[in-house]
Amino acid sequence: MRGELSLPIAFRLPPGWLPVPPDEVGAGGAAFVAIDTATHGSGFTATIVIDELDAGWTPAEPADLSAAALPTATVTDRVERIGPHGPRLTQSLSLTTTAGQEVVRVEEYLSLPDPANPDRRGVVRLRCTATRDQADDGAADLAELVTGLRPTEPR
Repeated sequence: MRGELSLPIAFRLPPGWLPVPPDEVGAGGAAFVAIDTATHGSGFTATIVIDELDAGWTPAEPADLSAAALPTATVTDRVERIGPHGPRLTQSLSLTTTAGQEVVRVEEYLSLPDPANPDRRGVVRLRCTATRDQADDGAADLAELVTGLRPTEPR
């Protein structure tokens, strides 16, 4: 996992989401973090976290590792499909935080081409974590973000 993306992407945040420094929410290795302002101050602030994983993986490999790395996680849904830019996987997890709170995490793993190197693909992971009450809105917002995400030309 890197703190920045080597695969250039563009996306638009859904209304109500605000970018924050990754360290502010304990996601120091992430490339991008946003919080749902409607949930801020509610006891649990829903987040969207974006990072890039090592090149050469299929979306299923890091999804398996993610679920295995969370001892309280249960995979509740998992769908693999081909998206507009290549293979993608959506996975939903139910888990308990270290503070004992039940949360839902929806993870999207997108295999994207590297515009600077057509022989290389990378996996971008997008995760929305929210309470059960916030989960439907969070998942819909993450789906909206993913739908608009696209690779861009390197700068």
